[in-house]
Amino acid sequence: MKNTSVGQFIRALRLQRGITQEILAGRADVAAASLSSIELDKHQAQEATAARILDVLRAHKEMTRSEQEFAKVRMRLPEDYSWEAPNVACMLSWDHIESNKAKGYSYWINHCVREMTLQLGQEAMLDTLLITAKAKGLIIPENPSM
Repeated sequence: MKNTSVGQFIRALRLQRGITQEILAGRADVAAASLSSIELDKHQAQEATAARILDVLRAHKEMTRSEQEFAKVRMRLPEDYSWEAPNVACMLSWDHIESNKAKGYSYWINHCVREMTLQLGQEAMLDTLLITAKAKGLIIPENPSM
């Protein structure tokens, strides 16, 4: 892996997992042309983009130690990138949340949102959140200001 570029690494992981550039781009919320440029090493992914791409790839198959090390050293990941989030395979229940209280509830909420977004896609996840909020009587603006 020493002579492997980040683009080659991402492409190899994608191919190992049997997913197309279009699927990876869609689930990672990246333009397909941008992902292609990243895989061809014409463009370096920003921290957030690299994290989203890695999340999608990890959701399809757990990474080996050497792959994780490569990603930690060579990819521009955010400092707080969580290696646990997409790979936590457990039924999420209130008991489970309570027993992991030390990690904080926001960890589990973020985990659920990430998992559902990876599985449903960003647009479907937003639709699900809006429908649920409306059913509960919450008012959420269509274009929230951040």
